[in-house]
Amino acid sequence: MAGKLKALTPEVFSSHFHLINGENTYLFFDIEDLSLFEVNKFTYNLFLQIQSGRDIKDIIKDYGYKNLKEFYKLISRDKFSSNKNSSCNIQKSILDRLVLNISNDCNLNCRYCYAFEGTYNEEISFMEEEVALKTIDYFYNIYPEINNIQFFGGEPLLNTNIIDSICSYILKKYDNGEIAKLPAYSVVTNGTIMSSEILRIFQTYRIGITVSMDGPRFIHEYLRGKDTSKKITPNIHKMKDNGINVGIECTFTNYHLINNFHVFDLVEFFNDQFGIHITHVPFVATTEENELYICLDDLINEYTMASKFALDSICNGKYMVDSYTLRLIKAILYKEKIEFYCPAGITTLSVSTNGEIYPCFMFTGKKEFSIGNVLKNEIDIFKLSEVNDLLKRVNKLDNPECRSCWAKSLCFGCIGNDYILTGSIEDKPNCDFIKRFIENFLLEFTRLSQDSSAVLRIISLMESIKNK
Repeated sequence: MAGKLKALTPEVFSSHFHLINGENTYLFFDIEDLSLFEVNKFTYNLFLQIQSGRDIKDIIKDYGYKNLKEFYKLISRDKFSSNKNSSCNIQKSILDRLVLNISNDCNLNCRYCYAFEGTYNEEISFMEEEVALKTIDYFYNIYPEINNIQFFGGEPLLNTNIIDSICSYILKKYDNGEIAKLPAYSVVTNGTIMSSEILRIFQTYRIGITVSMDGPRFIHEYLRGKDTSKKITPNIHKMKDNGINVGIECTFTNYHLINNFHVFDLVEFFNDQFGIHITHVPFVATTEENELYICLDDLINEYTMASKFALDSICNGKYMVDSYTLRLIKAILYKEKIEFYCPAGITTLSVSTNGEIYPCFMFTGKKEFSIGNVLKNEIDIFKLSEVNDLLKRVNKLDNPECRSCWAKSLCFGCIGNDYILTGSIEDKPNCDFIKRFIENFLLEFTRLSQDSSAVLRIISLMESIKNK
């Protein structure tokens, strides 16, 4: 035992465990299997002594061999095998998400838009049928299965006919036995455009809709344009009344804070207005000079409050949850590590209106990230190698800094946003935020897990989401 204790160096300890100190709560987080243990202050301080690198003999003298032995039992469940590296590789048997940017145009001019009114700083264009069908053929020649095809823009409903053409074409391939499984379809839209034909297409192909809406009218219209809320609200109700699955994406900004509207207020607002229980609330990607920028302390406070609100709402049977909290609940509850910092170029690929292939729609128009063109029926292997090397450096299990970080099993981000903020996909400007948010979530989750009925409600919610 003494020999094994000596082997427990600060480096080994920190690579497998993390200590979290709340106001009156001390947590021991197992990085490898996502287990949480609440410990007393005495044990917490013992952990700190080991982590600080004090000599084992001195620790035994202060804390006693018996206490150290009990500590070792807690952590000695085959923890010290080396981490396995994985690398990004575009050649996977199944592509999780293919994003088709079918419209390089938009009918709105949102204040925080990174895509230059939907044009991606290029000429206005729409995906034509030749490009669309060649895209489908090209990717089904590479991947036997595509889990989700997402229609994006600009505003994709400016080019609704192409959605119908693509879905119809894929259905024929399925009926002819060319593909074994139909993909799920989704559309990300600003929600201002609606017609009976659009409803027919959504219903026929069971397309899930994500509407971009930023909260109550006075906030939404400041950010997205006058009278837009008047159009969106009835359109959401119309889609839901016709059996269409509708979700909300709300970009959180400093303008919300100025108006004393918090992340949890937004989650509650969309639940009350539309009966939507899960809201995706990413924060705005912009620099300090912009009026919409949110500082680090405010971000941590906002998403921590949202996490507490979400967990409390589940326990009260109301189920009002933001997507960040939901992601962590799933990981902790099912012991499922969040594998990728960002899925771009790994499980997600994107195609522009002119057939250019990118790791993500957020890089549309940025030629340094293009890896080929479907019209040429090929991926440029040299460009692929360059982009793949970049993506490997971002991947949590390939990046040395990420690999040694305690939050690696739970962290997530967006390399598109990182690129907007820093000019590089390798820099991660939101690391401090995500680590603090995770710690605060774990403290709150531990508090609730003392109540067995609360845990059962959380499990019930997660099971219902998995079954949909």
